[in-house]
Amino acid sequence: MSIRRCLVIDDDPIAATFLVDLIGARGLIVDQAHNLAQAQQRLLSSSYDLLLADRRLPDGDGVDWLRRRMDAPDWPASMRCLVTSGDALAAHQVPDGVARLRKPVDADQLLRWLTGDGADAGEAVADTGVKLPGVELPLLDDDTALRKFGGRIDAVTALRGMLREELKAGSSWRAQLDQRPPAMAVLDSLHRLRAACALTGCPRLGELSAALEATLRDGSPPESGLLDQFHLCVSETLAQLSRDA
Repeated sequence: MSIRRCLVIDDDPIAATFLVDLIGARGLIVDQAHNLAQAQQRLLSSSYDLLLADRRLPDGDGVDWLRRRMDAPDWPASMRCLVTSGDALAAHQVPDGVARLRKPVDADQLLRWLTGDGADAGEAVADTGVKLPGVELPLLDDDTALRKFGGRIDAVTALRGMLREELKAGSSWRAQLDQRPPAMAVLDSLHRLRAACALTGCPRLGELSAALEATLRDGSPPESGLLDQFHLCVSETLAQLSRDA
């Protein structure tokens, strides 16, 4: 049996690394595209059995692009497709035969889709989302992060290193969080941070990021102290990640 080939389209380095690592560990050949233009070139030069596309990409909407491409006569009908999105997607919002997963992607659900166990290409994969429990959470949760990677500490360490560098480089967009209305680029950065925290086991920062993103996208001012809590948690998480490096 030939080795299956998969194309991952995602511009978020942490999310993409997680997907490539997880899929590659299943014995598939994985190629990556950072935007739709690169994806188009990949599809022209190689044949794929599986395709995973993020919805929010630098040069367009992955769902709209996939819908247009699937209508083209040269589209490979046998290729199974899945859309990832930080927003909840209903079945009618994606093309027929395309599965969907909400970010941060749940590893078990993705693996079930990869193997075709429990959901074929025409069925939607159940949504997952960041939960907001009303309890104080730890800065780092090693057990949760390790479960996502089958106990591989090297994978967790690598992704946490990427998160550490993103936190260091993100002071400019974080300084704009108190602007009204917040810029879309700022909201997108906050959205990506939320997903990165879920993948790397940073639950406290993930909770605060999710609460802040939801408030700002709703057009409401953050609750008293939420921004201060968020900025403090960023500093504490960065310090902890740096100590553990």
